[in-house]
Amino acid sequence: MKKNICLYVIVLCSVSFAFAQNKKTTTPNNKIRTYSGYLQQIDVGDRGTWLTFKNKEGKERSFRATPYTPLVYFFVAHKGKLITISYNIKQVVVPNADDNWKLTQVNEDENFVSAKVGNLTNSVWWEQIKKQAIKDANGNAAKANKKLKRDYDALVKEVLIEH
Repeated sequence: MKKNICLYVIVLCSVSFAFAQNKKTTTPNNKIRTYSGYLQQIDVGDRGTWLTFKNKEGKERSFRATPYTPLVYFFVAHKGKLITISYNIKQVVVPNADDNWKLTQVNEDENFVSAKVGNLTNSVWWEQIKKQAIKDANGNAAKANKKLKRDYDALVKEVLIEH
């Protein structure tokens, strides 16, 4: 009886190990890429909000964005400086009548991952800005947040082009 149980456990472990060997990664097609450029404009139209950047070679590239967020504030506050953007790319298979072909598109839900100017990242910058605003508001975080929103929304509107 003990021999049969041991044999059963060995076979079960072997089968489990074999299945584990064939397991695929959960997101094989998602890729993080970078782009360096200077913010040119923010377009708001029927198809959403787009940030347009121009690289050192003069080529423009647009990214879809959620307006009035700390990341967009970072872009606007650093307009005129070289910004390095990390963004998420998703491989999408689009069925064709004859065959399948791949179309690379920016994942519109989570396109931006991070941004930086030199060694200053957007998240560190925003924490510094918030900390100073709270200090200026004598510790009143709600008052500081309202002032930050008002000030940075005004900066975004300076760069904004509405269609």
